[in-house]
Parts: sequence; structure tokens; C-alpha cells
Amino acid sequence: MCGLDRGRRAAEVVVVEGAFDRLAVLSFGDAAVFLGSNQPSEGMSGELCVLARTARLIMLADQDRAGRKGRLRTLTGLDLPPAACVAFANLPPGIKDPGMLTERPDGAAIYRAVRAGARRIDLARFKRLVAACHAAYEARRVTARAAHQDAVRSATRVHSHSAMKGGEAIADVMYVRAV
Repeated sequence: MCGLDRGRRAAEVVVVEGAFDRLAVLSFGDAAVFLGSNQPSEGMSGELCVLARTARLIMLADQDRAGRKGRLRTLTGLDLPPAACVAFANLPPGIKDPGMLTERPDGAAIYRAVRAGARRIDLARFKRLVAACHAAYEARRVTARAAHQDAVRSATRVHSHSAMKGGEAIADVMYVRAV
């Protein structure tokens, strides 16, 4: 993670995915750190947790699916206390990532509007929602597995055949035949 030195001294830090995104935020006068990925390592997550104790984190993701999912995954992995201040900021349509703002004459104004519109995340509620999603996913997975096993059982028949010699069973043969 790059930018921690400056981020540790700031009251508000913008968290972005890439190096050019960080440079764009710095050019607009704000402190920023970049993760280098949409899936930070455990070490990076630990550093973000430390940073969140003293600074407001504004998570500004790329607008692609990976960026949006990565932001949620990152927040889920941070395990922050409910008192921590984390906000999500969203770029307007047509702007792929924060780095693109430097290419526009109105980029600084757009950035300020995006930053001002950042929505604070209720971390306690977020944790409850994540826990509920995980529980629902596990319940669906268990139900699907049981249904699959039932389907396999009903699609096969177990047949038993005993070989007899002089009234004495000499072998029991079991086989499964697909129906």
C-alpha cells in the first residue's frame, strides 16, 4: 500500500485502487492511499484498520464490477469497530476511475462533488447485513447439496444378487445401475 506516510498525518484519507488514482487525488489536494488491487492483502487490511482509528476513510472505487465488489470485500475484511468513520464515494457515469478526472478540465470540480457526496457507512448495520448474506448463502448451499444428493439417490437403484450353490450363499453382489 502506498501513501501511508502522508495518510497517517491526515484527518481524512481517500482509499483508491491504483497508483494513478492516488496521484489524481493528491493533485486535488487530498491525502490518499492506493491498494494496488481490488483485493488487499491481510497486511494492507491491517494498515487500513490502523488508519481508520485516526482518520475518516473515503473509499473511492473504480466503476467496473471488480472495483465495486472489491470495495465491499475490502470493507468486509477490515473488521472495524462501529465507531470508525468510513464513507463510500461514487464517480459519476462515464468516468471509469479517479485517474480519468485529471484528463478533464472540470475534473477537480467533479472530484469535489464526488467527495462531498460520499455516504457514511453504518458499520454495525453493514456487519449485520454481511452476516445475514453469509447465513443465507450457507443455507442455500446446504439445501442445494441435499437436493442434489436426493436426486442422485432417486436416479440410481441398488440391486442385490446372491449366488447360490447347493442352497448356500457363496457371494453377494451389489451393483448400482443408473435408471
